[in-house]
Amino acid sequence: GELCNKSLVSSTDPIFHIMFCMGCHLGKSGTSENTLAIPSLFFTSHLDNICPDDKIKSYLYFDNLKGYKMIVLSIIAIIVALIVIYVSITSFNSWTNKKFKYTFFNWTSYIIISISYALIALGVYLYLGASKVGEDVLNEYILIFIGSIVVLGVILFNFSETNFMVGMIGTVFQLVVHLALSLAGLIALVVMIGVASNTKPVYNMND
Repeated sequence: GELCNKSLVSSTDPIFHIMFCMGCHLGKSGTSENTLAIPSLFFTSHLDNICPDDKIKSYLYFDNLKGYKMIVLSIIAIIVALIVIYVSITSFNSWTNKKFKYTFFNWTSYIIISISYALIALGVYLYLGASKVGEDVLNEYILIFIGSIVVLGVILFNFSETNFMVGMIGTVFQLVVHLALSLAGLIALVVMIGVASNTKPVYNMND
């Protein structure tokens, strides 16, 4: 920190000044090559130890505060979006149930559409891999075809149970929401499998 305190840094760039200051604290030469690999030191609780320069601390505090604000705003935005989607789904379901005795959003439609999406996605994925090496892609076409037929069947059933306008709006809303829920379910499944695979059994030696 002595170099930093004596203001021997000739650059006026605050980012370079910050990196140079932390490089001095670690006993580095202060060049960009040695100081670029120190991002883990950007913690406000260690700023006084890194560099007591008030100007540099203000930059670091500002960057950390800005990062925290973005995280909080992102969480709030996600929560608000989930609430809006939930209220929209329940309201739309309630209205269609009263008018047509039919709901677009239920566990049956979710499972059927999710399986259809999975078949289509798997077929496309396998098709891209097989086409690169020149393999037969008949099985991939079959997967895509089955998934598409099931989705088409759901769409036609929606129209048959309502009318054209409600069926159109409800089907688009249904497919988009179920796509998001399918992706969320897939991510949750992968996370649970990962956690289960890393869980080690505990043996009771007294038994």
